Amino acid sequence: MFDPQEFQDYFTLWNLENEIHSPEWPLFRTPAAVEQVKERAISIIGTGMVSISAFIIAFNQLRSEGGIVQVRKPKLPEVEELLTAEQYHSLPSAVLQRRFKNDPEFRSQVQNLIALGQI
Repeated sequence: MFDPQEFQDYFTLWNLENEIHSPEWPLFRTPAAVEQVKERAISIIGTGMVSISAFIIAFNQLRSEGGIVQVRKPKLPEVEELLTAEQYHSLPSAVLQRRFKNDPEFRSQVQNLIALGQI
């Protein structure tokens, strides 16, 4: 049998490092899902050694079987707002010059507005 404290430590590590091991786990995490993952991990470990992989496997199995369900929506990636002609014209010329010189993304957006004939 494995050490219960070691089991809890590995679970905590997996839970904290979910962006590395199981990036979708936060979308499924509920108190019930935590217990299900722990129970499945125990059955995977059996009399063997505790490892993070037991929690990864347990989560993946439960998710694919429908044993746990997604309770949160994923965060949408932040969409970078494109520079508009109106925004461009509202900026002081000194700011335009500095940003055009030092900010490659800003420069690209200004060149795009020029190519589109908007400025």
